[in-house]
Amino acid sequence: MDLFDLHFDTPEGFLKVADQQFSRGGVFVQGAAASAQYAPATLSLHFLFAGEGQSGSIQAVILQVMPGLGVALQIPPQELPQINAWAERVRNRLPPIETAAEEADAQPADSPLLDPSVEAEELDDELRSLAGNDDDGAESGGLTSGTLLLPSSLGSDATKEHHIRELPVRKKLILALRGDRVVRGILMNDSNNTIHQYLLRNPRITLTEVQRMAGNPRLNPGLLKEIADEREWGGNLGIVKALVRNYKTPTPIAVALVDKLPVSDLKELSRLTTIKEPVREKAKQTLRKKQR
Repeated sequence: MDLFDLHFDTPEGFLKVADQQFSRGGVFVQGAAASAQYAPATLSLHFLFAGEGQSGSIQAVILQVMPGLGVALQIPPQELPQINAWAERVRNRLPPIETAAEEADAQPADSPLLDPSVEAEELDDELRSLAGNDDDGAESGGLTSGTLLLPSSLGSDATKEHHIRELPVRKKLILALRGDRVVRGILMNDSNNTIHQYLLRNPRITLTEVQRMAGNPRLNPGLLKEIADEREWGGNLGIVKALVRNYKTPTPIAVALVDKLPVSDLKELSRLTTIKEPVREKAKQTLRKKQR
């Protein structure tokens, strides 16, 4: 059986291959050679960015051999859940559910990229116990795909909100990571900052929801910094305005974001007394420069 290796130096490199190739049922191993077309093979993935020993193997089939270029491999459908689970851990950069539930007030900065103690099967069982249909039209499939909704038997949003509030932290974290729009909205009001961290890793979270979180004075300053540092979020005017106005946003970040605001917002900020003094002064300075 032919053996192939893929090495990933960065999370972004792995996620790019996962999104563009693995998700379509195959992968191209550049520079590789193979014995025969349609022969079974083993593909090993090495996550160099996650430290020593972080690797895994999946089965594949040699689809096409391109001499001097590489080998195209087909990934059987039964291997995709494992790849999706790896991608989930890398993409979310989250601590294990158990750890986060036990240390609900932990800061988000030191979350490991990959943690073998989080088992995809265990999370899938948790998700299936609560899952419904995807509010965005995708098929619900536990950890590997779809969005988690509460059972429709719960009825009104008020009933759902009560139900969610009574859940243990562990299940709240899973809901935050895979919940639908209604669930996410309810969990945004939770006082637990670890739940907020998981909400920001929900792949279906919208810019409007991020803006709402950016303006939440109960959000951990570390998470507000994370929102500001994310390219798409930090470039969205609505989110920038929310961050600048939020008293919990770290002062250096709020001051730096002032430069992104238009004159109309600068005029308003320069008169506000509910924002930090350095932010208001920066707004006045920036306004004078733009009006010259």
